[in-house]
Amino acid sequence: MCGKLRFKEACFALGVLIALTGCEDNNNYPPIAATRLETKASWSPDGSTIAYYRDRISPYDTTGIRLIDADGTNDRYLYPGLSADWSPDGKRLVVGTYSWEICIIDKDGSNVEWLITDGESNSPAWSPDGEKILFQMGLDTWVVDAN
Repeated sequence: MCGKLRFKEACFALGVLIALTGCEDNNNYPPIAATRLETKASWSPDGSTIAYYRDRISPYDTTGIRLIDADGTNDRYLYPGLSADWSPDGKRLVVGTYSWEICIIDKDGSNVEWLITDGESNSPAWSPDGEKILFQMGLDTWVVDAN
C-alpha cells in the first residue's frame, strides 16, 4: 500500500488540475497521467477511493465523474457530471450535472435520484451528518434536505 501520495497542482482559469503522480515511498503503483484536466477531487469517507471530474481531451476519453482507488489504480468512469461529493457513509455520491442540476447516485452509478432540477445549480457537498446537501445556485449558496 502506498503510504504517502504525491500530487501536482497547477492553476487554470476554470479550476485546479490535481494529478496523482505516484507514491513517495513505493514505486509499485502507476501514476495517473496528467494529460487532461482533472479537478474537484473528493475522498471517500474510508479513504479507499477518490471521486473526481475529468474533462475530455481526446475523442477516446469520457468526460464526467470518475472514481480511482487511492493507490492510483482502477480508474473508472462513474457518471456524467461536473462535480461530486461522497455521503458520510460512503454508499452514495451527490453529483452536479452538465445540465446544472443535482442528483444523488449509488457509488456504482445506479439508482439516480434527482434532488434539484432547476437548471441553475451545481457544486454540491454533503453535510457531515448526511442530513443536508449544500450547493451553489448562481452566486448564492443553498442548503436542502438530503432525503
